[in-house]
Amino acid sequence: MQNANLNSNSGSSVTKKSSKAGFFQISLERIDQAVAAGATANEVMAYLVLAGGTQGGSAQPRTSTHSTRSVRKRCAIPTPDQAIDWLEGKGFIIKAHDDGRHGAHAGAATWQVDPEAKCDLSICQALFGEGSEFATLKSLQEQIRPLSNAPRRLAMLDALMVFLHLQKRQNFGAFAGVDPAAAHANCTFIDPDEDGDLTDDFVRFPCIQGKVLVTHRVFEEVTLSSEFAKSALGNIPVQAGWPDLRTRADHALVELMRLRFVYRTLIAWDGGPLGGS
Repeated sequence: MQNANLNSNSGSSVTKKSSKAGFFQISLERIDQAVAAGATANEVMAYLVLAGGTQGGSAQPRTSTHSTRSVRKRCAIPTPDQAIDWLEGKGFIIKAHDDGRHGAHAGAATWQVDPEAKCDLSICQALFGEGSEFATLKSLQEQIRPLSNAPRRLAMLDALMVFLHLQKRQNFGAFAGVDPAAAHANCTFIDPDEDGDLTDDFVRFPCIQGKVLVTHRVFEEVTLSSEFAKSALGNIPVQAGWPDLRTRADHALVELMRLRFVYRTLIAWDGGPLGGS
């Protein structure tokens, strides 16, 4: 069986140990709760930036050294104070001292980020654009394309949530990418000898053991499962007349692939990955 798996850029599953050089931990469950409570993309991005200023690992309390300036720098939110006010008002962050916005000095503690929450996902600092020209919060903010009959802010929030949930479902050890039950595309094998006398579904290279080249005729578009789409976007409050959840999830994936947040890989299976065999 052939499947096109997705690989999610700028991060890895929390099942892998965080690197001191570039990973921080978040609670995706709490972000889902924030979205259900009315958080926009601005609040989600501010949460990510503040979490990015915490030390690696899951030690409690998770104290950040990032502040308003950090949020403005890393994701170009025009009103970071408002996003931080919302997070504080809903209890997602707590002031670490009297000047939680700016810090008493460089490196000073500013906020405790979800001090009671259990982290369940590791994210790479590259998401903030440190030395990267693509797959950053800024590039998503600047280049996301809206859906028809819906505000651009909805497309931004949809893309963020699909990206984070793809990160959660990514497991290189088990799937070499994102769980195909969440996102996959099927391929159609070519017929024997269709493309020359030596061409088959699997073509061996001389002096290399194993089947190393896979040939196919049709490569379908990557599809998100209904279960995944609901888990990623089902908490977002919507208004009458906006596109349905399926359409929004598909659009978010197209935009994430266009902006290089996710990419497609070809995986050859000797069983049925969708059925667990």
